[in-house]
Amino acid sequence: MPDLVQRLRTCSEEERRAVAMELAQTGSNEAIAELIRMVEGRHRRRLSWYSPADQLVGVEALGETSNQNALDYLKKVYGTVRGSDEFDHHVGGGGSEPRDDDVWTIHFKVHTYPNAKGMLAGNLAYKTVVSVHEEERGEIPKKDWGRWVSYDYRCPEYHKAHKAFETSIAKLEAATQDTSSK
Repeated sequence: MPDLVQRLRTCSEEERRAVAMELAQTGSNEAIAELIRMVEGRHRRRLSWYSPADQLVGVEALGETSNQNALDYLKKVYGTVRGSDEFDHHVGGGGSEPRDDDVWTIHFKVHTYPNAKGMLAGNLAYKTVVSVHEEERGEIPKKDWGRWVSYDYRCPEYHKAHKAFETSIAKLEAATQDTSSK
């Protein structure tokens, strides 16, 4: 086991996924601890840390362990969302057509994952639109937001980090449920 952990810490980026998956198959506490280090983007060796891509590989590898501690850890990181920061973004104005002078305000709420570490925290964070206002018409009905709102703001499920967590948690829930019912 220590050899596999050492190999994970020193292998090339191209090999890291395969080594992480091999380590996950052991299901040992030492393997879980190293994969958690990977997810947290911690120190790998001397002046090297696990990269953001490595962090996602760590999430996926934890999903292959069938281990309750891995499930608890992923739920702790992904299950705690804070949606407190809000801000306005002003769009429009200054055009040559009369309608180009309209000013719209898009009110956002930022959702963060306070238990995520390193670059993973930024990769999980996303914005949702709370409201859209047009200067002359007031609040715009949600059905008409398409004109002002890009789906990039509101769809965390399309991002790799969210998919990795959701898939891994679902695998672990199924695996740990199977073992507890036997």
